[in-house]
Amino acid sequence: MPPSAALPIAEPVLPVLSRELPLGRAWRYELKLDGFRGMLYVDRGAASFRSKTMRPMPRFADLAARVAAELRGPTRFSTARS
Repeated sequence: MPPSAALPIAEPVLPVLSRELPLGRAWRYELKLDGFRGMLYVDRGAASFRSKTMRPMPRFADLAARVAAELRGPTRFSTARS
C-alpha cells in the first residue's frame, strides 16, 4: 500500500555521522544498532512500513497489520438491537 496522495508524506530524518555528540537541550539521541529503520504509514485502516528511500518493506506486513488493528481499537458501539 503506497502512502495516500491525500496525506502529507513525512520525510525520514537521516542520521548524520559525527565523532562528537552535539550539545544543547534541543538535541535528541538515538542509538542505532544493527537492524532496520522504517516508517509506518497508516491510511484508511491499512498500514505499511516504508524504508527511508520509500521502498515497501513487505517483510513487516504482519506487524503493520497488527499495529493498524490496534490503532482502530475495540468497537465502542453495538449495532445490535434488543
